[in-house]
Amino acid sequence: MPVDGEESEYPRPPRPWYQQLVGQWPLVTSTAVVLAGVSVGAAGAWRIGSTIAGAGVLLAALLRLVLPRRLVGLLETRSRTIDVLVTTLMGAGIVIVAWTVSPARH
Repeated sequence: MPVDGEESEYPRPPRPWYQQLVGQWPLVTSTAVVLAGVSVGAAGAWRIGSTIAGAGVLLAALLRLVLPRRLVGLLETRSRTIDVLVTTLMGAGIVIVAWTVSPARH
């Protein structure tokens, strides 16, 4: 039996997919919001759908900003500053474009 700080001589077995998904809850949550926005947009309400999708990206930026490194999971790709800056600009850009494009006229 390993003592504190020592590694076991046996590797840990891989976790089931659902436990891996729960471990990546920040990414899963923000992706679910983006997919909900895409679904709303595909149903015909493109402006609201784009706003929801942009909010999902902004949620990812917020989670990356406030969560500690051990919880952020796959939202961490670079430094915190770069991750938050890029995802905030992308999310804000999506929302701004959604509300500045004039609606289609029939």
